[in-house]
Amino acid sequence: MAAAIHSTLLGNVEEHELEQCGMIKPGPSGAAKRTVSGAMLSPPSSDSCSTSSTASTITASFWEDTTDLENCSFDMIIDPVSVDALEGIGFNTDTSVIIWQRYQDRDPQSPDSLLDFVLGHIEEQSRFESSNDTEAMTRMGLSEELQERLLSPQFVAIFKTESLSFWVRDTLECRYGAILHIISRAKNMAARSVRVRSKPTERTSLSNTEWQPPTDTPAAVQPLAAPSTVAPALPMTKTSVSNTLEDFNLPEARVAIVPSEPATKPGHVKLYKAIAGSRCITWLSAEGVVKPDRVVTGRGGDFNGTHEAWYWTRELTTAEKYRSWAHHRLPESDVWIISVQVSEHWLAQQQSANLNFSKPWRWYVSKCKQREKPREEEKKFAKVDILSGHICTGMTYNVTSIPEAEVDTTLDRSFVLQHEGVNCTQHCVMNEDKMQEMFEIAKGAVHVDVNPPMHPRNLKKVTK
Repeated sequence: MAAAIHSTLLGNVEEHELEQCGMIKPGPSGAAKRTVSGAMLSPPSSDSCSTSSTASTITASFWEDTTDLENCSFDMIIDPVSVDALEGIGFNTDTSVIIWQRYQDRDPQSPDSLLDFVLGHIEEQSRFESSNDTEAMTRMGLSEELQERLLSPQFVAIFKTESLSFWVRDTLECRYGAILHIISRAKNMAARSVRVRSKPTERTSLSNTEWQPPTDTPAAVQPLAAPSTVAPALPMTKTSVSNTLEDFNLPEARVAIVPSEPATKPGHVKLYKAIAGSRCITWLSAEGVVKPDRVVTGRGGDFNGTHEAWYWTRELTTAEKYRSWAHHRLPESDVWIISVQVSEHWLAQQQSANLNFSKPWRWYVSKCKQREKPREEEKKFAKVDILSGHICTGMTYNVTSIPEAEVDTTLDRSFVLQHEGVNCTQHCVMNEDKMQEMFEIAKGAVHVDVNPPMHPRNLKKVTK
């Protein structure tokens, strides 16, 4: 695992190539982070997408870039295995150094990556119980920036749908994934820049929006290696280096760009899920079917106490609520809403149950949150294929801290997540085989709505 992460390091030659086309501001060699163009985060241009819809199994649409990223800059971590990377995902300096030193002192034969050490640190610190989230995060060594984002009053209801350690782990994993994702985009941009300069006859087919050319450009090399000679500069276009579908984990052979989400087909319902784009690396099979293991939720959710499960909602407003929360925590990550159209006939054939707010809901959810098996009275809910019902939030108390004797009296309607006064619901697919079956029958009816980063940290407007 560690070797794979080291391979994502942005090389000196790639940095130089990106400097030449204006994507990276010139800086000292060997620095762990650099100032880069916000275009690194921008959606792909229509010119750079040449997808044929005949072989497509997925449709995708992109939100308009309201932040004007292409005319901004931000600080990019170029070495994912560094103290800077640890600070970048949300640790304070002292804790970053401690984790880094542990990683440096590891057994040379250890397969654990830097991220493994990060998650191990959080697990170790989470063993100490605390009723005060700020104290707990300070003990974990999280930066003030991350603490403020996680405890934002705007998102307190959705924050309380999971434990503090869950959101800390999820946020750190996704932020680290975003670092790797952006580095991957940068490497792809550098390679495209070389290819464009090596084929000057193709310049006429590119966009007319030109970048300001540098005074000199290194000669084209295959692959990117140290330049040996200097060639005359060629005009660089936006298309030559802008992001492509592949840079968003959307294989061009399987994805068709559409202006907006397709309408619901007759006899079908849509199920939605918000997810960070950095979590969706290789999320499609060779046949273009979604892989269940890329969208799975670990045990301890509302309806899956002792096993993994797959959560969806029929309410776009609920999915948007989770997407806004993800954007707030992950300022450099694009966030998706995946929608799957499933036939009502197929759903009717499944063994399913509804579990809304009630005494059985209280007891089943409280046991699941504590990763315990349900009581005998509620065991039937754990045996179905799809369990639907209200989403639980611990606005007043953490559900896991409620004594059994107080479950009936404490878990009242305030523990049901709401959006503008309406109860939010979820649909939980309880086993992987059933999730795989659903993706198979929904082939060709999956849509990805991609929202680019809205407010990256250290974002600066570029003066012209």
